[in-house]
Amino acid sequence: MAATTKDIARICNVSRTTVTRALYNQGRISEKTRQEVLRVARELGYQPDLLARSLVKGKSMTVGIALCDLKNMFFSNVIDAMEPVARERGYVLNITLHDNDKELEREIIKHLLGYKIDGMVIHPSVCSEEEYEFLKNLDFPVLVVGGAPLGDLPFVGNDEYEAAKRATEQMIRREYDILYFVFPDFDDPKKEFAGHQERYRGFAEVAKASGKRYEVLGNGNYIEKALGVIREAEQDGKRVAFLCSGDFYAARIMMAAYQEHLTAGIDYGLMGFDNDELMKILPVRLWTVENHKEEIGKRAISELIDLIERKKDRGEKVNIPFELVRGNSL
Repeated sequence: MAATTKDIARICNVSRTTVTRALYNQGRISEKTRQEVLRVARELGYQPDLLARSLVKGKSMTVGIALCDLKNMFFSNVIDAMEPVARERGYVLNITLHDNDKELEREIIKHLLGYKIDGMVIHPSVCSEEEYEFLKNLDFPVLVVGGAPLGDLPFVGNDEYEAAKRATEQMIRREYDILYFVFPDFDDPKKEFAGHQERYRGFAEVAKASGKRYEVLGNGNYIEKALGVIREAEQDGKRVAFLCSGDFYAARIMMAAYQEHLTAGIDYGLMGFDNDELMKILPVRLWTVENHKEEIGKRAISELIDLIERKKDRGEKVNIPFELVRGNSL
């Protein structure tokens, strides 16, 4: 038979209320007693009855997470940072992916509603007034993570616009003649990528003010196009640089160019976004933007749980600082 809080209370010679406080880190209790209760619970293999607890507390102790995808290492790292914080505070994450499809996102949210989630962290598929009204009128707190803020909803992320401006200014200081912004889905009419659009806006503003030629590598084979741009610029005696809206895109360009005996930082310039740990294996150290993904994840889940537990009356917009990470690719 499974161990119960009554069993733990009997062995520890304390009340069941004390056991509950120790197990869920609630109320006033001495650290010595808490540790003893936790030790006995582990030895007995105690498993909490989450359904019963949710009925008592009026909460499911579940947070819904709705993101575009996990192919982007940014969101994988954000989730990794969220999970232990949520677990420590007694919550579990229900993670879903909407692939930047508004209709799919609505179906996912309806699905999450069926699980009686207590709140939701979302990277919205679109940033529109309709989306804002829909999310604001849900019966639980909603926090936007990454990308761009949406109305007055709580938000945790970077200032993508300013980050891209700083990155573009760095490329200009290196005296490149032609600048390219790289995001493969940029021209997809069915999808909106608010964060990438903010990055492009910052890039375009600085590039235009510099008087330099600037373009976008969007849909299509951006790798082959980038190689063609590098060769063409070389023939014209020009220097070309790419700001990739994600380290993954920069890595693919770098490796394809490397196979053609073209080296980042020598034959062309290259800069990424997100400071992905995997980029350390590239043949040339990548200039990139560090957006502190782990801090975004921790802060986002903490802010949302504070709203769920009414430790805050209203959410806020939190911009986590970014920084440029030096490399050899410019």
